[in-house]
Amino acid sequence: MSEHTLPITTDSLRLRLTSRKGEDRQSVLEELARGYWRPLYSYARGLGQDEEQAKDAVQSFFHHLITRDILSRYNPESEGRLRGWLSTIFKNHLLNGIQRTKAEKRGGGLIHQCFDVPEIEKFYQQGREHISATTPELLYDHSFAQEVWTFTLTAVRASYEARGRAHIFDTLKGHLRTRLECEGANTDPLLKALRVRETARVRLEMHRLRDAVKQTFNDRVIQLSGPEYGEEEIEYLWQLIA
Repeated sequence: MSEHTLPITTDSLRLRLTSRKGEDRQSVLEELARGYWRPLYSYARGLGQDEEQAKDAVQSFFHHLITRDILSRYNPESEGRLRGWLSTIFKNHLLNGIQRTKAEKRGGGLIHQCFDVPEIEKFYQQGREHISATTPELLYDHSFAQEVWTFTLTAVRASYEARGRAHIFDTLKGHLRTRLECEGANTDPLLKALRVRETARVRLEMHRLRDAVKQTFNDRVIQLSGPEYGEEEIEYLWQLIA
């Protein structure tokens, strides 16, 4: 499975988790781990866990979800956002002091992913520097927003690269959240990098890139959080990375 795709929605989540096909359940669990590992790690660190404790807590948590089939019980109508529901369960998991075996620390062997903890710790520290308030909940939300943003940029670039347009993405990505100046002496480098002759084409390519990024970001939020609170959730997370 490509790391740039997430073929799940909350509507299909419960069905796939209760599927008799082991590979179907496995793919959902691995995608959830990919989307929530760093946010949950940031949450654990915000609660006072050190790096090793936070790593073990997240791995143990996914083992807990798998072995007790907890995810199949998720109901968006009664539980609310999947993102919030998972953070609540995770907090309870930490507060209850659930014992973790070595197998649990490794995810029980059921999630075959290798997470770069030093890189995730760096991600967490950058989040702390970016936001003024550092409550565990806000750290979790910010980390989740950044996770979606990172996924979005990777996915959109892959799409551009597949069409032989990676140079456009690489040239314009630095202007995604700033005003693009297309007039004056600074225009020539852009024209050259984009391989176009008119500033109108620069504006057009910027518009297309922003649309692609926004759509991919929105889709990823809905896939990981659920469609029930889509617009509200997207607006909140978008503000966190602004």
